[in-house]
Amino acid sequence: MAVIVMPNRDTYIALHRPNGKTNGEVRKTQSNKVMEATWWNDPQSSVAYIYDYYHDSEPFTLYDLHPEKDDKKTPIDIKFIETLYPSIAKGQEVEYHLQFRPSQQESILPYYKPEYEDYYGSEYPIGLYIDIKDNKGKYRRWLICMKDFTDKFSKYMILPCNHIFHWCADRKKYDMAGVRRTQSS
Repeated sequence: MAVIVMPNRDTYIALHRPNGKTNGEVRKTQSNKVMEATWWNDPQSSVAYIYDYYHDSEPFTLYDLHPEKDDKKTPIDIKFIETLYPSIAKGQEVEYHLQFRPSQQESILPYYKPEYEDYYGSEYPIGLYIDIKDNKGKYRRWLICMKDFTDKFSKYMILPCNHIFHWCADRKKYDMAGVRRTQSS
C-alpha cells in the first residue's frame, strides 16, 4: 500500500513561492508552463507575422500576402480561434480571437514601447496588423482590435482587413488598410 505524504504548509509555500504569491498565481504559472509545452499539439497553433503601419511592405494588399519574405514583419506564435455565437435575431455570428504563446505575450517589437506605448499610451498589441495563414495556405491581413477580458489567458479580438482607406491631410495623400464595419443597433 502506497503512503502519500502531504507537505506541511511551510514546505508547500517554499516549493511554490517562485511560481507566485497566491495559490491562484501558482496555478496560472503552472498552466502557462503546460501551455508552452503542448503549444504545437493544438491544430489552431501557427506562426503569424505582426507589424505596424510603418513596417508594412504590402500596404495595398489584403489577401495572399507574403510575410515570410518580408524582414519588416516579425514572426510570432499564435492560436487562431473562431467562436460561433448563434442568435435568432442575427443568425450565426462568428467572432475571431487571437492568443499568443505565454512566453510571447509581451511586446516582441523593438519599436513598440517608444513609438506607441510611451508616446500614445497604447496597450500592446491593440492597433497592430497580423498576417495569419488561412486553410488554403494564403496569408490574410487582420487588425487586432481589443483585448478579451473574459479569461485569465489573454486573448484578443481581431477582424479581417477588408478595405483600403484613402484620405488627404496637409496636402499629402495617405492610405491604410482597415476594417469597414456597419452598426445596426
